[in-house]
Amino acid sequence: MSKIKDIWKHNWIWILIALGLLAAFLYGNARVRLVTPQPDAFLKMFYLLSALVGAMVVLAWFLLVKKKAALCRVFLLTTTVLGLTYTLMIPVTAVPDEVTHLRYVYAVADDLIGWGSSGDTMETMRPEEIERWVYERNITHEYYNRYFSAIPTKELGGEPYEIYYYSNHEVPRIVYLPGAFGVHLGRLLHLSLVPTLLLGRLMNLLVFLAAGYFAIRIMPFGKEFLLAFSLLPMTVQEVNSFSCDSIVYGLVLLAIALSFRFAYREVQWKKENGKWNLLNLVQWGLLFFVMAMLAACKFGACAPLTLMLLLIVWQKRQTDRKSMFAAWGIFLGSLLLGFLPSLYRTFFRSTVLNNLLVPNYSVGDLLTNPYRTFLLLMNTANRYMDHYWQSFVGTSLGLYEINYPLHLGVAFLLILFFLMLRQKESDEAAIGRGRRLLLILTILGVLIAIGGMILGNTPYYSKVVEGVQGRYFLPFLIPFLFAVQPTKIFADNQETMRRGLLCGMLALQFVVVMCFFIRAY
Repeated sequence: MSKIKDIWKHNWIWILIALGLLAAFLYGNARVRLVTPQPDAFLKMFYLLSALVGAMVVLAWFLLVKKKAALCRVFLLTTTVLGLTYTLMIPVTAVPDEVTHLRYVYAVADDLIGWGSSGDTMETMRPEEIERWVYERNITHEYYNRYFSAIPTKELGGEPYEIYYYSNHEVPRIVYLPGAFGVHLGRLLHLSLVPTLLLGRLMNLLVFLAAGYFAIRIMPFGKEFLLAFSLLPMTVQEVNSFSCDSIVYGLVLLAIALSFRFAYREVQWKKENGKWNLLNLVQWGLLFFVMAMLAACKFGACAPLTLMLLLIVWQKRQTDRKSMFAAWGIFLGSLLLGFLPSLYRTFFRSTVLNNLLVPNYSVGDLLTNPYRTFLLLMNTANRYMDHYWQSFVGTSLGLYEINYPLHLGVAFLLILFFLMLRQKESDEAAIGRGRRLLLILTILGVLIAIGGMILGNTPYYSKVVEGVQGRYFLPFLIPFLFAVQPTKIFADNQETMRRGLLCGMLALQFVVVMCFFIRAY
């Protein structure tokens, strides 16, 4: 048994971090000025975002270390600033699969004003909304100049016309509603394409902010895990995009927080006057909605998260039968209303033609030829393991064109490891047998994420699983951290250490932003 000493109480560690951030800015400034000696939109944005993120790091340090402020408030500060920074640095349509999701967003936005067709097979866009430069894949300094310069422009006009799109079986349409509302609002304000799309992204960010704030506030312990999850580069990229992950990640935080709240804290069903506790009933209803939505998303890959309801069943089986039966009801209802329809859609997709006009793998193919299935998985791991790593931590963002050094990604993972350390008698020890359940749901989540892509996206002749990305595994990161917490290594001062580590993650984010600008020439 060993302890990790508290180094965050020494001023020298903060001085070193401050000097490191200053060195990163000076290096970034020197590299950027090499290609932009004269002021332009790109250079102005560099100084603006550098000052904004730098001020955020200092203020977050003051709130975390000096004022010991609530983590939910720090979450609002950091996620807002990083969200605005990332949505400017990673242009619209540059997030992986964002073009596809954007088409669904426009389709829902058309439905809001009655433009959608009866068959939901068309979307309405204006000519300026399909300008070639918006869909460029080569993110360069010149591209950024045009992108930043287009933000304050007004609507260019033009008559709308319809283009075809394909229905999305991956998530319910309600997931695209916040982004669609932002697009619709941009149309009402007569904004041009870029500010309209940024407004749609902002609506998704606001939903994530609301979900994350509430989740961190009610989480009984391990709040730092939720905040650290929101500070990972891949998380920040996804929640500031039109991808369905923007809403899914918010649902994940709510599912974890509500499950832990009902499992490890007393549930007050009635008030002292004998009346039902309305707030408690609302939270149970929210938990049902969240679990049903997760079970229906991403070909059922998020459905294993519903197993967290069994934590409530296990903890309340003897002390609170109302909570136990409520958890069972939500668990079964989520599978019935969410997972089974998603499973049906996945099987349906496996019988139709994909984009390559050939049949996908079927369950029969996988079960009747286990050796071929084994080779399929091994070939996938051999070919795409680097890609999974890059798209999990986020060392390659913006269609994998905006890169930052690998050792920064390793630093993020090291911080997550040290965040797992606890004091000997901390609340995390109360999880007990729940660790096994959390580990099982993590493994199931990874397997189902891969299996869904086999059935829904992989042609039968393919030797590897097509379409799997590391970010598909992010929803299971927090349960995994709880499941594998070290039992023989403890922190000298858990709270101080964790707050210091969160400041370290913010410092790394500042360096990542510098890498964004250095890459953009």
